[in-house]
Amino acid sequence: MSFEFPLWLGPSQAEVILVAHCVWGGKSVYLHVHGNGKLYSATVTDFLAIDAVIYRSLGDSPTLRTVKHDSKWLKEPYFVQAVDYGDFIYFFFREIAMEYNTMGKVVFPRVARVCKNDRGGSPRVLEKQWTSFLKSRLNCSIPGDSHFYFNILQAVTDVIHINGRDVVMATFSTPYNSIPGSAVCAYDMAEVAHTFTGRFKEQKSPDSTWTPFPEERVPKPRPGSCAGTPSMERYKVSNEFPDDTLNFIKMHPLMDEAVPSIAHRPWFLKTMVRYRLTRIVVDNEAGPHRNHTVVFLGSEKGIILKFLAIMNKGFLNDSLFLEELNVYNPDKCSIDGLEDKRIIGIEIDSKSNTLWVAFTSCVVKVPLSRCERHGRCKKSCIASRDPYCGWVSEGACRPVTINTKSAFEQDVEHGNTDGLGDCQNTFVALNGKCPSCTSQAIRLKFKLRPFSPKSSTSATPLHQLSHSSPFKQMKTPPTCVKTGY
Repeated sequence: MSFEFPLWLGPSQAEVILVAHCVWGGKSVYLHVHGNGKLYSATVTDFLAIDAVIYRSLGDSPTLRTVKHDSKWLKEPYFVQAVDYGDFIYFFFREIAMEYNTMGKVVFPRVARVCKNDRGGSPRVLEKQWTSFLKSRLNCSIPGDSHFYFNILQAVTDVIHINGRDVVMATFSTPYNSIPGSAVCAYDMAEVAHTFTGRFKEQKSPDSTWTPFPEERVPKPRPGSCAGTPSMERYKVSNEFPDDTLNFIKMHPLMDEAVPSIAHRPWFLKTMVRYRLTRIVVDNEAGPHRNHTVVFLGSEKGIILKFLAIMNKGFLNDSLFLEELNVYNPDKCSIDGLEDKRIIGIEIDSKSNTLWVAFTSCVVKVPLSRCERHGRCKKSCIASRDPYCGWVSEGACRPVTINTKSAFEQDVEHGNTDGLGDCQNTFVALNGKCPSCTSQAIRLKFKLRPFSPKSSTSATPLHQLSHSSPFKQMKTPPTCVKTGY
């Protein structure tokens, strides 16, 4: 189901129509991405949230979906992210792992892909269904004699370009019935693609364990491939594939090997705290020279952690903690005394050098840096290694951007403070608070209108909204209307 609602940005600006979506049940999520003029969606289609689906609509290609009620394809998935990359649409989600069904409900993080040019199978097999759907486990674990896995996938970035490599970064956590712990793992998209060229996994009988399928028995052409590619020249469209190939992919969508994380270990770990990290956003052009990568992690408790990504020989090798921000504003965000501090979205607005943080009841505008906390202490400013901060000629630590014309000093690479004396009574202790957040939190109260399928509007990201005008409050309760699949 979908709906649209107006957002008033002030008397001098036009009304913006935001498109949102309702799904059945509070535990369901709707994801969509546009690719080649088509809409790729991931959601559930029924009241009981039983029929999970990855679906394509619009455009000049036939409507396609995953096989209905087949636990080999999807088993109680929670969709997290969808990205358009190369010849494929990739979906990141977590689900009940059928290959471990003898151990109860074990949740695994997954990445699945479908070909953009998929036109479905033949009238006999996989008609109006994907012929290219493949999925694999994401491995985010601490290596050792017995790996410790972070299996609850929470959030995934878009594909970002870092040091010549296309990567995604993702936050994971421990199960909710265990000790809280979080990890961030990075994945090279080339490695993700390579995993789908490996061995398939199979279960020979309902009671048998899952094992790798012998490569010599895989039918030709290779199941899950895109029609019309150099290796598939004989088959211009997917509905020309032989039944053996289509039947195989219908029964074997799971790959045997998991996608390894870069460096085969988490990029960042956070344990022994009372919250989980559930959101992530990356600025891979941070600083006045746009040559640094900064990662912002959002938590269940309204706290944002900020890190500098450390590179070693072109790889994401380590992280440097920069600061912690407590951005939740109870005066603007609590409703009838109830506080929901879960961060549900983060967006970077590079033009205004701010971070938009979304809660269930408000949106908070946060500066990318708090350089003023270093006061007039040059040693503290330089040692911080914050790409957004520099020591200026006025004798203070100030935000620096690509538009900064005056001279400044910073040492992001090393934070070398040799020759700089200690500072006394010049450091501003902010204790993790964000003073500028207090007056720039906006409570959300929207009037929702039924969605029109003919509407040409699209969702407006947080960072495209007005930075200064207050939201007009509207008190009509939300109304959803089913649009169907």
